[in-house]
Amino acid sequence: MLIVVTKDANNNILLVSYAIVDEETTHSWRLFLYKFIHFIAQDRQLCVISNRHRGIIHAMENLEEWKEPLGYHRFCLRHIKSNLVKKYKNLYLDQIDKSQWCLFYDENRRWRSLTTNISESMNNALRGARQLPIRACIDLTFNRTVQLFRKHSDAAMN
Repeated sequence: MLIVVTKDANNNILLVSYAIVDEETTHSWRLFLYKFIHFIAQDRQLCVISNRHRGIIHAMENLEEWKEPLGYHRFCLRHIKSNLVKKYKNLYLDQIDKSQWCLFYDENRRWRSLTTNISESMNNALRGARQLPIRACIDLTFNRTVQLFRKHSDAAMN
């Protein structure tokens, strides 16, 4: 399941879009992000914060609709730190554009979001859905999303 999440004005996590794919590939991410920008985000200026999955990187670098200044791609700082410590030692950061990992060079495109924690939280809320048959997965995802909207809507009204 590929997902797009955001936070509302009250800092609540909202599922904006999702796609069920047979596997997470460059092609599936490219198609998903293409459809997202055309059918959901349209003319909004967005910043995508992701891990360094090559499918996401490829889509962000090759889809004209996601190139700056229309869209901004930044990396999750938690993933950068983890990769830096485990795999790459100090060579890793030299291979990544500073605007994608260093707040000093970011020009406030992250809008104060540093990690992919909100997508991890949504993944946790949807836990178990991925193992279900497609129709049940869609129903569960839809119903849990509606429950979150109702909960946040009720809280906002109070």
